[in-house]
Amino acid sequence: MGKATLQLELSNAAGADLNDFLRIELFSATSSTHTQNNTRVQRNITVNGIEAAGAGTVYKLVLTPSNYASCNSSLPSPTATH
Repeated sequence: MGKATLQLELSNAAGADLNDFLRIELFSATSSTHTQNNTRVQRNITVNGIEAAGAGTVYKLVLTPSNYASCNSSLPSPTATH
């Protein structure tokens, strides 16, 4: 089983750096795997060590900034703009 990396660039509605505490959650669509991390983010963050079992590996990504509404997205999604 391989490992994947997710790189995120986060901004507020005005396009400025998010600059907030952020809860990042990954929920596997094919197993009971749930990973969570809480961290301070300016704009860019990299999540390393994500279990990847091939091309069919899909996760639901939930980002919860402390000072903003939650953003949900399913990965992969080439048309997602979250």
